[in-house]
Amino acid sequence: MSGYVFTIPQWSKPKKPSGNVDNLLKRNDFKLQERDLDILEFFLNHPFVITEQVAKLFYNHCAKPTQNASRRLKTLYDMGLLWRTRPFVSKGKGTHQYIFCITKLAYNLITQVRELDYTDEINFQECDNVVEMSRIAHELELNEFCIELIQKAKEKNLEFNWSGTKRSWQKITPKTPGSKGYVISPDAMIRVDNNIYHIEYERYCDKDNFYKKCMKWKRYRQDRAWKELYPKEPIILVVGNKAAGEVVGHYRRVNSIDQLIPIAKSCNMDDILFLYNEDWRKGIFDAYNVQEEKINLFEIKEMDIWSKISNVQ
Repeated sequence: MSGYVFTIPQWSKPKKPSGNVDNLLKRNDFKLQERDLDILEFFLNHPFVITEQVAKLFYNHCAKPTQNASRRLKTLYDMGLLWRTRPFVSKGKGTHQYIFCITKLAYNLITQVRELDYTDEINFQECDNVVEMSRIAHELELNEFCIELIQKAKEKNLEFNWSGTKRSWQKITPKTPGSKGYVISPDAMIRVDNNIYHIEYERYCDKDNFYKKCMKWKRYRQDRAWKELYPKEPIILVVGNKAAGEVVGHYRRVNSIDQLIPIAKSCNMDDILFLYNEDWRKGIFDAYNVQEEKINLFEIKEMDIWSKISNVQ
């Protein structure tokens, strides 16, 4: 995706979409399936998804998951429930998978049919579809990591739950008079067995921004605000590349989470976990704290994640 970081994708729309939910449900050539609703509900919380990701999540029991997913996504696209785009790739390297996003029609359909009390704005606005490829690439890579993590949890017969970006955010209203409110906004939340992970997926490592996040996480701990949503404190898991490199764009930055570890250490947040893309893509889910101690994400029993910062003011 790095070659398309600052491009604006052109979204393709169907030629004859269904006008509204009633018209869609009355069409004789389209029978809505329960799995269609599952897919569309997934899009409510995960705005950009490629065919292979849908295949892994909803068609992994089929003999040909990708082909089955591709056919059904094409049908949902033709009905006007999805938009799609296909980025250009280098000559001789084949074609990119379609990237899909939900439409307003699909939003209305899924909230109406499943009677969802979904108060958030739709993640993708048809009237303002200018989205940089950098944002889309971040979402797709985050999806890929989360899918691999939950599939590994499934193999180990562990319970899991995955909440997408906006559904993971928590608005905090401090109890201290005069204190300003703030928002804890992880890229995703995943529960594996009894452990809750706040995922921070770092495509490009911005040290100043990461320092600000660390300070906000410390305040979150001191306010004990996590108790509003969770039975135990979330584990902060930073995921990204290990090898250093440079990305050319508006400016140049080192693309490695190694540079973030000293920042966590300087903030006395020794138990933030760092997981390298090079590892999890090989099926290795061993993360490291700032002391370079190896911790397997599926073998954490009881861990006082915030012990090192509990008395920090």
